[in-house]
Order: sequence, then C-alpha cells, then structure tokens
Amino acid sequence: MPFVQSVLARALETPERIALADHQGQYITYGELLSSSRTTASRLQQVGRETPDSPHQDLAGYPVVALCLHDALTTVRLFAELSMGPVVLSVLNPRDWHDQLWGNISSAGITVVVTDDQTFSQYLRTHGFPGTVLGPQLLLAPDVDPKNTTVPQDADPYLVLFSSGTTGQPKAFIKTRGEYRANYRASHQRLQVAGHTTLAPGTLSYSLILYAVVETLGAGETCVVTGRAHFRHMTAAFTHWPITRVVAAPAVLLGILEAAGNQTERLGNLQVLVTGGSAVPQALRDRVAEKVPRAKLINYFGTGEIGFIADSTPDPYGISYSDRLRLYDHVTAQVRDTTNRVLAENCLGQLWFRAPSASARYLNSPAQLSDEFGWRTVGDWGTVQDRWIQLAGRGEEIVTTGANTISLVEADDRLAQALGPLATGATATVGLPDPRLGVIIAGVIETPQAPTKSELVALARDNIPEPFRPRRWYSIARFPRTSSEKIQRQRLIQLIDEGKAHRL
Repeated sequence: MPFVQSVLARALETPERIALADHQGQYITYGELLSSSRTTASRLQQVGRETPDSPHQDLAGYPVVALCLHDALTTVRLFAELSMGPVVLSVLNPRDWHDQLWGNISSAGITVVVTDDQTFSQYLRTHGFPGTVLGPQLLLAPDVDPKNTTVPQDADPYLVLFSSGTTGQPKAFIKTRGEYRANYRASHQRLQVAGHTTLAPGTLSYSLILYAVVETLGAGETCVVTGRAHFRHMTAAFTHWPITRVVAAPAVLLGILEAAGNQTERLGNLQVLVTGGSAVPQALRDRVAEKVPRAKLINYFGTGEIGFIADSTPDPYGISYSDRLRLYDHVTAQVRDTTNRVLAENCLGQLWFRAPSASARYLNSPAQLSDEFGWRTVGDWGTVQDRWIQLAGRGEEIVTTGANTISLVEADDRLAQALGPLATGATATVGLPDPRLGVIIAGVIETPQAPTKSELVALARDNIPEPFRPRRWYSIARFPRTSSEKIQRQRLIQLIDEGKAHRL
C-alpha cells in the first residue's frame, strides 16, 4: 500500500508528526504507528491461529478482519497497523442493527471480528459465528514479540467493502492492494492531499471516509476522524486541530458550513473542500461562496466497486464545466442503452468504465460487475463527451413522465435553485405513479415549517422547465438517508405512500 512507505519515511524523519487524530484531541504519531504495527500484526497471528479460513476462495489463507468499533481513533489506528501486513480488512458501522451486521459478516466470509460492544460479541456467539471475536485491547497489547511478516503484493486482497446504494441489501466486493494503489495515484494527483490537515467526518464504514484516511497517510499528512457526522463532533475537531481540508458527503459539508452560522473564524484555515457520493447541490455552492470564499470546492465521482472516475478540476488548459466532471487519466468511459448497445457521445444511457482500480465481482451477489471485455458498471446513467461526463443518477433515478425521460438528480438541482432561501432545509424529488402520465414528479421539502403550496407552485412555474416541474408537494420532518447521507428515494416513496409525509 502507498501509505506503508510514507509511514516508514515519516516515522524515520519526523516520528513526532501526528498521523491520526480524533475530535477529542487524542492522537497517534507516525513513530507510534510504526512501532506498534508489528506487535499488532503478531498479536493477530497469535489469536487467530485457530480461526478457520474464509469460505470465499479469493480470501482463503488470509485472516479476514472486520473492525466494528465505536471509538474512531482506535478503528483507524488498527486499520493502519493491520494494513502493513498480509491481512484483509473490512470496517463495519457499529451503530447498524445487529442483524444487518451479521448479514454482512456471514455473506462476506469474515473470519475475525474486532468489537468493543459486549452485546454484539454475545450476539455473534449465539448466532454460531465460526470465527474469532476480539476486543481491541487484545490487538493493541504490547507484550508480544514482533515476528517477521510477509510483505503484501499488489495481487493480494486488501479490503472487503460493501456497496452503499440507496436501495437493497449491500453487496460485498474485494479490493486488491493493486486496485487501491491505482486509486491512490488518481487522488494524489487531483484531490490536493499534500500539505493539508484533513478532516474526514462520518462513519469509517463509508468508503469515502475510509479512503480519506488512506490517501492522507499516503501523503504523510494528518487525518482527523470523528466516527460520526455529528455537528458537535465536527465543531470540536475544528477547535482542536488546524484543519485546512475536509472530505465529506455534500450533505455533511453543507451542515458544517451552516452550523458555523456567523462565527466563521474557525473555518478560516480551510483551503480545500472535497465532496463525493452524490451531486453537489446549489445550496452547498452558495454556502461555500458565502462562508469560505477562498476555499476550493472539488466534487469527485467514484464508486467503491470501480474507484475514482472523474472530478470537477479543470483540464490542463484550464477548461471546466459547472455540470460536468473530467475523467481521470486512467479511466475510459462509454455509454450503452438498455440492450447493451454502445451509444454515440452526448447520448443519455448507462455509464460503463474501464479502470485499473475496478473490482472484478461481488462476493455475495449474482449481479455482474463487468462484461467479458473488462468494462464495468454499477448502474449509473449519464452522458460522455470529450472525456467529460455528466451524471444523471442511478437507474431508479431516471423516470419517464409523459413523453420526457428525465433525471431526478437534475430535477433535485433545479428544485433547490428555484426555491433558494425559501427552502430552509434539504429538498428532493421523486417519481410517483400517475394514470395519465405514467409518472409525475413530486417535490419534497425537509423542514418543520414548509412554504405554502401556492408559493411553491408559483416558484416552480417561473423557474423550473415543465418536464422537471413538480406536480405534487410534500413536507417531511427528516429524509431517510444512507450512512453516506444519500437520500433514500425508494424509502421516501414508501413514507409518502404510508402517509408519513405531509401533502401540501
């Protein structure tokens, strides 16, 4: 892994340099990280000697370790230390339901679970987990003589990740060390990691947050974690550390800026804001311009399965677009229709990619990631032109209303822009069944005090083109969201059907 060399270099040159920190002011230096990594690996070998192999052939012969810990600093410390040896790692959200965690563990072939939750430890034992369950203190114990370990190779499996889509059971897939190395090369060139103290707020099971840790260590810099996207934790992080870079989902970053209110002095050091996971709403662009006008906002598009694909940085000639993203140099793209026919440039269809960072297949699902020629898709739709892509959403986010096929992602953005300051909370659109048009667009506002229907209708009529214009309006106290803060449209539709959203 790229950060193994950087940890070694930092530990030798400046061992007192802080590698990892949390929002409470606790930290671990590069020197401490290096000195404890070998004993951690040896302890894992010792306690996991009797653990059976993973049932997945691709993982046989490796300890497959899931970290399911409430303490964020302990999580990233163990993640970094274990990454230096031939171990396959996965990070789970300790706040998920036990049944969901058990489903992920069993389907992904996890053999060792490290948890600080005694209730969950007992749950695993009573449900017949065949592997080893450990507390973090057993891996961090210093009384083990370090043993020489095999140096991992690029072809070795490194991570078991889970899809973070808005619908369905998460699907598990493997990332090899070589695939993750290709990811690092892309982010190091374009996402401005070097020279910054990075805040990565949110659950470490979210690949965007976990990768922020990897890329920061790879650059030999400091990464601050919170474990949760809680505004109190994020505010505390700014109090303890001179944060100059933030990596977060758009909704979380917007929350940081809005929570600052008029007291923006603590944000004064911010220079780079990196978002991923969903489209950047106009409200976020407005807040960045208002609160931190000197900070650079970079929006990237990628998936855990494929890796980094594109971002909003200008090309070498300084050309950029507000609504398009530039492909990374190692990525090629094409668009196909529903019959798998390749379409011409600038035609809307399903996006397919080839990249050295892409995973081969899912572990626990018959769904195919790639075709026989190495092209891969996860169901995103959009257009491609001259190595620029414009995203339209996932398959369930493309709807046909009347004779118009539209993207709900674009409808979201148009709605947010039209409402402007009238919308005091987040907004979204969904497609609802209609006997005449097939589907109609409904606008949903997350606010305890929504605008009146007449205000909404007037603003939509004057500012939103008819195909994207909501024909029905709802308000809701809180949107259902994934761990990466994406709005779950299908769940939102269910809440509307169940009468749990107020029709205006």
